[in-house]
Amino acid sequence: MYTFSHLLLAALASGLTGVVVGVAVTRYLNPQRKENKALEARLEKAEEGLSEYQHQVTEHFTHTASLVNNLTESYKDIHEYLAVSAMKLSNMDISQPVIIADANSRLAQVAAGQVEAPKDYAPKDENGPGTLSEEYGLKDDETNVEVVEEEETPKAVNDA
Repeated sequence: MYTFSHLLLAALASGLTGVVVGVAVTRYLNPQRKENKALEARLEKAEEGLSEYQHQVTEHFTHTASLVNNLTESYKDIHEYLAVSAMKLSNMDISQPVIIADANSRLAQVAAGQVEAPKDYAPKDENGPGTLSEEYGLKDDETNVEVVEEEETPKAVNDA
């Protein structure tokens, strides 16, 4: 009825079918695969969010730079307008000597050495040490001075 070759062929076919069905079921029902798919979806969503955020930051700084440039141009326009209006509306006989006198007085102060750089410390008084001085805040009271006596230590003698 059935020969050995038929039985062998049936066994191989059923074994191969079992392996294919087992692999398919394992892949489909594997919880690790589902978790990997979920993690990949989260990663893709996070990357999209990051890309959108970077785009928004770029737009923000581009718009801010544009607004600052507009502000600078407006400031220049106002300054030029005020300067031209002042020259038009003021009496040149009065305004010209004032402008020249102010410039000459500043140049004279610089030449005479009367202008000094701003200090980065506040002096205590006119002749006292400044706050960055090493002596600032220290007092020469004898109550604050401690005398420490040094002990004599024996010196090592090198025998050579």
